[in-house]
Amino acid sequence: MEYPHYTVDGVPLNDPAGRWFVDGGSMELPELAGARAVTVTVPGRHGTIPVAPLELEPTTLGCRLVVTDRTPGGVPGGVRQLQTNYETVKSLVGQRRRLAVLGYHLAPDTTRTAEAIVISASTAELLSTTTLRLPLLWQIPGVFWRDQHPTTWETGLPLIDPTPVATLDGSTAPITDALIRITGPANKPWLLDWATGGELAVDQAVDGGEWLLLDCGRMRATLTTTDTWDLDAGTDVTGMVATRGPGSGTRWLHLTPVMVGGDPDTRRVEVTAGATSQSGAVLEIRARRAYL
Repeated sequence: MEYPHYTVDGVPLNDPAGRWFVDGGSMELPELAGARAVTVTVPGRHGTIPVAPLELEPTTLGCRLVVTDRTPGGVPGGVRQLQTNYETVKSLVGQRRRLAVLGYHLAPDTTRTAEAIVISASTAELLSTTTLRLPLLWQIPGVFWRDQHPTTWETGLPLIDPTPVATLDGSTAPITDALIRITGPANKPWLLDWATGGELAVDQAVDGGEWLLLDCGRMRATLTTTDTWDLDAGTDVTGMVATRGPGSGTRWLHLTPVMVGGDPDTRRVEVTAGATSQSGAVLEIRARRAYL
């Protein structure tokens, strides 16, 4: 398999048997998301007040798929096989019951994924009796590309100085759905994203033998006596969570990477954390890196 290449729900868009493939050079690279416009004008003041927008618009990704009459064995199958392959491609890219998972495979050990849906597809162009071409346009509603699998970072409390979350090094976009776990004893724990100043604080005591689970994506919190990451295994304490900082009225903590030491290749998420008392407490952050 050549790299880079794309997959849809794990199925290569460049089929190994040649039944379908991306028309040479037509598959775009992930585009840079545009910021959602924010304009604040004040009477008596020239121009507008500069506001850094926090939200980004959905991105799109286009390609042209060539469908052939090749069989799964890679040999010509004629018009009937061409129709079969075309139906297979339509069922793969045209589903509507859920978002498809696009995979962007940069190398054998480096894959980024994004949930996507086809928002535009032109009429297939019949190039010959054994070949047709189908233009497609994908939309990525969630904007960011993500690592395939989450990683877990662990440290003791407190974190007085900004501390890099090493497993998230290299991210280029904010991570909005981290799972945070605090192992007690810790009284009224808190966690702060150093780049944005966003803070998550819990007015709750976590005793020894208890775990506090915080789901930033779903904005849920659970206190449990079971060593688990399952938020349904404990008592809901979401009402004890308070946030402050940019966007805190509608969301929990966004772990945001920043450039370090003027080197654009070095990007880190840094946090501080603590509690009013935390003897032996442990902080864990489970998340997937995010990319623009």
